Order: sequence, then structure tokens, then C-alpha cells
Amino acid sequence: MSTDNVSRPSMCRLEIDNRGVARLTLTRPEVHNAFDDHLIAELNDHLHRVGELAQRGEVRALVLSSEGKSFSAGADLNWMKRMVDYDFEDNLADSRELSALMHGLDTLPCPTVCRVQGATFGGAVGLAACCDIVIAADKAKFCLSEVRIGLSPAVISPYVQRALGERQMRRYALTAEVMDAATAEALGLIHRVVEPDTLDAAVEAMVETLLGTSPQASRATKALLAEVAREPDSNATRDHTCRIIGELRVSHEGQEGLASFLEKRRPAWAPRRFIEHGAPHMTRTSATPAQRFDTLLVANRGEIACRVMRTARALGLRTVAVYSDADANARHVREADEAVRLGPAAARESYLKVEAVIEAAQRTGAGAIHPGYGFLSENGPFVEALDAAGITFVGPPASAIAAMGDKSAAKARMHDAGVPLVPGYHGHDQDDALLRDEADRIGYPVLLKASAGGGGKGMRVVESGEAFQAALEGCRRESQAAFGDQRMLIEKYLTQPRHVEVQVFCDTHGNGVYLFERDCSVQRRHQKVLEEAPAPGMTASLRREMGEAAVRAAKEIGYVGAGTVEFLLDSSQGQDGAFYFMEMNTRLQVEHPVTEMITGQDLVAWQLKVAMGEPLPLAQDELTITGHSFEARLYAEAPDQDFLPATGTLSRFAMDLDGAGLEPSRVRLDSGVATGDAVSMHYDPMLAKLIVHGDDRTQALATLNRALAALDVQGVVTNRGFLQRLATHPAFRNAELDTRFIERHEDTLFAAREIAPEEYAGAALIGLHQLARECESDSPWDRHDGFRLNAPHTIRIALCAPEHAADEDDAKAVTVVEGRREQESAPWRLSIKGQSFSTTYAATLEPLEGDAVAVTLDGHRRRLQARRDGNVLVMVDPQRETRLFWRRIDAIDHGHHEAESTLTAPMHGTVVALLVEAGAKVEKGIPLMVMEAMKMEHTMTAPADGHVESFHFAAGDTVGQGDVLLEFAAEE
Repeated sequence: MSTDNVSRPSMCRLEIDNRGVARLTLTRPEVHNAFDDHLIAELNDHLHRVGELAQRGEVRALVLSSEGKSFSAGADLNWMKRMVDYDFEDNLADSRELSALMHGLDTLPCPTVCRVQGATFGGAVGLAACCDIVIAADKAKFCLSEVRIGLSPAVISPYVQRALGERQMRRYALTAEVMDAATAEALGLIHRVVEPDTLDAAVEAMVETLLGTSPQASRATKALLAEVAREPDSNATRDHTCRIIGELRVSHEGQEGLASFLEKRRPAWAPRRFIEHGAPHMTRTSATPAQRFDTLLVANRGEIACRVMRTARALGLRTVAVYSDADANARHVREADEAVRLGPAAARESYLKVEAVIEAAQRTGAGAIHPGYGFLSENGPFVEALDAAGITFVGPPASAIAAMGDKSAAKARMHDAGVPLVPGYHGHDQDDALLRDEADRIGYPVLLKASAGGGGKGMRVVESGEAFQAALEGCRRESQAAFGDQRMLIEKYLTQPRHVEVQVFCDTHGNGVYLFERDCSVQRRHQKVLEEAPAPGMTASLRREMGEAAVRAAKEIGYVGAGTVEFLLDSSQGQDGAFYFMEMNTRLQVEHPVTEMITGQDLVAWQLKVAMGEPLPLAQDELTITGHSFEARLYAEAPDQDFLPATGTLSRFAMDLDGAGLEPSRVRLDSGVATGDAVSMHYDPMLAKLIVHGDDRTQALATLNRALAALDVQGVVTNRGFLQRLATHPAFRNAELDTRFIERHEDTLFAAREIAPEEYAGAALIGLHQLARECESDSPWDRHDGFRLNAPHTIRIALCAPEHAADEDDAKAVTVVEGRREQESAPWRLSIKGQSFSTTYAATLEPLEGDAVAVTLDGHRRRLQARRDGNVLVMVDPQRETRLFWRRIDAIDHGHHEAESTLTAPMHGTVVALLVEAGAKVEKGIPLMVMEAMKMEHTMTAPADGHVESFHFAAGDTVGQGDVLLEFAAEE
């Protein structure tokens, strides 16, 4: 045997995706994936791990494959050279390792699929024979070659003979003849022969089929078949088969399987991508070799880059990230196989540089580029440049982007295609007076919208003719900054519109489908906040009508890939209200996961397959809706400060599913950040998307509320609490939706919530527990928990809202809690004195799993999640979030804070315009200057009547958070 102890590079790779599919790949194509003792040992280790995971149900299927032109060409030459010096014991040990490998693969608890693309000689034939299902390319060759070099296929013979039968085994083992794939299929060594270009699709289809079966039943069936093969008709076997049926029928999975069949639904173990009527049809025309690629560059950042790479890896693609200087250590960079720097932090100097992105693809050998959303995702010239460079764009053709990118021209084409339109002006003449006349003609309110835009940029509602010109100028500025285009269109602004969009998909074979609709009505500044699928209250006829209109819109422009057709649905007309085309997003949408949740389809996988020239995986009648899904967008922003974007470093970013009592299969967190990451001023402030699924809307909404409570984000202000207020609002629970939902319910959504005495008590109790944990030693001099010698433990804590932390000398802002207990193990006696109440509780706290705690006040036990963010205690349950600044009473600073007569930058950004002259006299609320940050404009206004003494920055200057922007003198 080899005695070489030198560390060697890995010869195979094990990957396990989120479906529980393990892929074990031989990775030495330069030697045709030939066997040696190191490879055998590594394979044994991997199979042992897979076996343990399969036994626990964490692995559902194994795919055995290899890289390169050959599956495996027998024994490695260098290994054979070493064998010359082996003695009998060395050879015996080697053979036993190989035998263990075959046995381990043959007896693996989960189903196994072998993917064979080329030469399969010697021991590799044994690997194929040990797998449950073998799919081979028509160019594959098989040979039991051992007798040619004076050896015998001894170790693999039990498995190969089982496949071939004794007579055929004698022939091929004694002659070492080569079998082609067709012969191997006819003899039973392999199960299916396909063309090379369809091999991966055929394997994936088989995996999908296996994932639709019961994991427990699969394990039992494999064990049963092995026993039957040993003793086909013994009394013991007959008794055992009867017992297996009895055990499976009363098992959890057996009961679920019977129930799902009778109820005509998908069983719980089947992944949502598995279709009840069978695995996806993969027999249609496949891509040409020139359209396929093995390396994907993701021309984006953050959560969408991470999400695209997750699917790409699951499909076996190598991933390449690109990054700016601000993102050098970002999560999407860390997760990619390779990453290439594009340039400085500013997007126009990095992510938007077409030449740099193409050079990165060429440098890394990426055959395709996925644009994500935003940045270059709807940039026609970029797509044309990729075509010229021979790189596949994972998206529509440039002509389709151009057709929908010009909103005015798009409306005209949709009119011709019979897609209903909102009354409006979509013309090329952009004269100010003409636009004003058109707005007057349509009737106010009207919506001004950037013709080249999207995402709420360059979009404003105009309520009257007097406000039109100022709104027009503001929209033009935002549109020019975001899209380099100032053209506007005008539409009638519906008073009770719902924003309902339809997911469409088209391929290069003329197929088009809609994957149902999403309701995205809950918005602020025309940016979506909460999305759900399917849309509440949709009738079957309206769903079909909208879906077919969306597909017509896509086919009208020769669309290919994933797109979203957005409609306004007039909710004032009831369930069958009129709907109007708004626009088409020629890319993947931020909210696509809710569609994935209800359809069971991976839309990025669909994108990649279509980009390779494959037909759509499913036809319209094969698509179904299962359950309900919500998506909540988590932003780094301060809702109580007009949603001002926030920056900083994430001291903690986690999700406590255990503490919230949630099933991982029901909750998905798509994020582009992790603990320790910086949130920059340079890009969109979205941190993550929280997606949940339930059997119906009520269950899904309850899961959303628990999942929001499970989120723990520290170091950066977020909108998590605001999302909870939205998701628990009675009107939202009742699906009373329209695009002005937040405006209509502003009073309740932003109302200062009065904190109840029991919440103060809970916060104080958590603070006391924290102080007890901070004791450095058993010495009474080091204790922080109120310990007193020969006296009760006593401690006083001051609590107030975080925004009042600087006003702790204000008695109205502070609530004082005194905690006393006789001994360390005794309950606390909490005395609470607020502005309008005074009460006492007997209180205990019990730590639970994760961040969860149980707070008991006078016998009333309540479960919640508790965290500490600096000096702020955060208490969260599925109904609300409570944040309280806390401090030991003797640590309160009673100093006074004088108001400054300056205006400071609330965040990092760029000065857009100075709106008054230095020295100008102004009234309170008059706009003084405009900042731009994170793609949005922010207007600084006069804090009082007075005058501007001087500006510290000019238009175009960059400012940092906290910088003094101007000197302002208030009137006496």
C-alpha cells in the first residue's frame, strides 16, 4: 500500500443543495478521473457522510458524476506503478477499501443516480452497477478491462453480474469487449441513453421524480429489495414484506401520502418544484452546444447576487462575482468561486461600467452574465455589447428591453396588442406647456413618471395644476440622475388602485406562460414594501384574463426569459374591477420569491435554462398555486424620520427561528449581508427580503409576524418595527389594499405607541437579568445585580424611548423601575412609577431556546424574544416590537443639551442644489437645499423663521453624515 503521507489535493467534490440533493463529482478530468487509493478513500469518506445524512432524512438523493470527457477510465497509471512494490497484505488492504466503496454505494439509504458521459472502464463499471439508476450519453463506452492486464473484476463482480446476468457477465468479464451505450442499456447495465446535450436535463428530471417520493418509503424499499435479492421466497422474507407494509401505512409519511393522494394535493415531502402530475417534461428540443455555459458571472451585488449564485451552484455552474472598492469584503464576493474588481465605490465607476463587466467575464471564462435587477439589467446597449462579445445574456434580447424601456412607445404597442391602458399622455413632445395642458385634460390627480425609469425614481403624484411645474422639475432631476433621461409620461392617478403584477416567462421556441400574480399594493414613495402571492380576492376569470393579457404583452415584443407585466387594478369596482397596463419590467423582480413559494418553481433556474436555449420546463396547464406567500423588504432606514436611509456596520445580523418556533421550510431569508458587514451610502439600502409561506393567507401572515420577530439586526437602524406594524394592521389583515395604504393609515402606522406597564416591567426584568450575567466574579464588590450584604438585592433602572435618551432629566420621558428580591433565586418585586401609573409586580424571567425568554408577571407568563442593542433593550413578539433605552438610575446624566443653530447632514450623500441665496430671509419649512443619497432626493428645510448666514457646501459636493451643511440664524 501507499505510505505517502504528503497532503494531496481533493480528487472529488461533495455538494448538498437546499433540496437535500447530494452531488458527488470526480474532479480529475486530466487523468480521466482514474481510480487510485486516495480517491477511493476520499469517496468512502463522502459516502459515509451522505449515508448518515440520508438516514436522518437530510439527504434525499445522490447524483454520482464526473468532470471531463470520461466518467472514469479505470485505475490510475501512477497507482498501478506503485502496485508493483505491494505485497499480498498491501493488495488485500487496497481491495478491501474498494470493496467497502462498492458496498457503501450499493447500500446507501437514499436513491442514487449515476451520470455517465464517456469512457467507463474497470472499477468504474462497478460504480455504475451499484447505483440505483444510470443515465448515460449515447457516446458512453463500458468495459470490464481487467483481464487484459492479468487481473480480474473480482471486487465489482457481485454488482455488475446482478445487472448483466450470469451469461452476459461471463462474456464481457472474460473477453474485455467494449460495450456501447445502446448495448449496455439492452443488457440492463444502464437504464436510459440520451444525447449528450440532454444528459444534465435527463438527470435533473430523474432527481425531480425521486424528490416526489416519500424519503422513508425510499429507504425501506431499498432495504427490502436487497433482502428479497438474497432470499426471494423464504418465510422470513414474506413475513418481513408484510411488516414493512404495515409499518409504512401507520407511519407519519404513510398517512400523509394517503391523505395527499385522496385530497389531490402535493405531499409534504415533495419540494414545491415537483409537480403533482409528474416530473417536468424534459423531452422537448434542447439547447445547441454553443448556447450552453458552465461559468456564470453575476453583474450585481447584495442579496440578488447571492440568490442567483445559490441556484447557479445547485445547477453545477461555476460562479463569478464583481465588486467595487466599497464591496471588496461583501457577502456576494465571499460566496462566489471567483471575484473581479470593477472600480471605485460609485456605481457609475464600477457596476455600471459595461467594458469592465465584459472584461471580467472574458478574464474568468464566464460564458454568461446574469444582471440581477437594477444596474445593467435593463440596459439594451449592454446586451448588444454582450452579443458582440459572444457572451450569453441571461435575460431578454436588446430589442425587447428597448420596446419596454421607452414607456410611451410601450403603451402604444400594448394598445395595438389589445392590452388595456390607463388614460394618459405618452407622446414624444416634452414641452412644459404641452405637458401641463395634457395633465389638465386628463384631470387631477395625475401621475408624473420617468419614461425611461422604474423603481419609483422620477415619479410623483400631482394633485393640482399649481403644483405641476415644481413636480415636473423634481421628477426630471431624479430621472436624469438615475437613468440619464428626462422624458416624462403622464397618467390618470386612480384613487383606489391595487398594484397587481403578473410573472411571465417566454423561451426561444415560441412558448409563453404566466406564473400567476403578485399583489404589491403596499408601497411608500412608489417603492414596494410588502408583497404577496396570490393576490387576495382574485377570481379565476380575472386571474386568467390578466395572465393572458400579460403573455400577449410579452409576445408582442418578442420577449425571452423572466419578465413582469404590471397592472393597476381598480379596487373600487370590486373583485372583477378593470385592470390597466402600467409597464413591463424586463428582468427578474425583487419580489420573485413569493411566486417561487406558491408555484414550487425556481425562477432563476428557469432563466438559466432558457438562456441555454432550452424550452420552458412546464406548460401553462402544468402550473398550479399552492398556499400563500408574503415578502417583506428589510431596509436600513428610519421610518420615524421619513424613512431616511441609514448607514453603519451590522454588529449582528441573524434570524432566530428556534426562538420564534418556526419551521425552516416555511421561512426564507434572502440577504446580501452578514454580521460585521458595512452598510454603505453608495447603494440601495435594502438589506434582505423575508419570505414566508403558509397553507392560506391567514397562516402565511401569522408566520410573517413570527418571522419578523425572529429577525435580529443590530448596529444599523431598520424598518423591521414598521413592517410589524403594517403586517399586524387590521386593514392589512382584512386585505383592504390599495397603493395608498400607508398614506391612508398614516395616523395609526406612525402614531406614538403608549408603552404599557407590563412592557416596562419586562424590559426591567431583562435588564436585571443582563446585569446578573455581567458579574465578573463571586465577590460582592464586583456584582452588578443589586446584591446587598444582609439585605435584599435592590437595583433601580431608568427606562425611556430611545429617541428620548438625551432627555433623561425630563421626568415625563423616563419611567423608573425598582427591583428588589430577598435572595438570588427568589422572584423580583418590581415597583414601576410612570407619568400616569404606579404598579408592582412579582416577576420572574426564564431563558428559553435562542433569544426567546418567558416573562412571568403576577402569574401571567408571556413568551417573547429579547435582545440588547447597546443600551437599548429590544423586546419582540408576533404583534409588536418594543425598544427601550435603559440605564442604572445612578448613571443618568441630567445635563441639558442646547439646540444648535445649524443644519447637519443626516447621512452620507451629495449636494444636488442650493435653493436660496446666503443671507436670504426665509420662513420655517422653506426648502433650503437638496441632497441625494441612495438614489433618492432629500430636501433640507428651515427649522424656524430666520435667515441663512452661509452654506458650507456647493452643488456637487460630497458630505458625510453629521457634517454641518449651513449656518442658520433664527429670528429672536
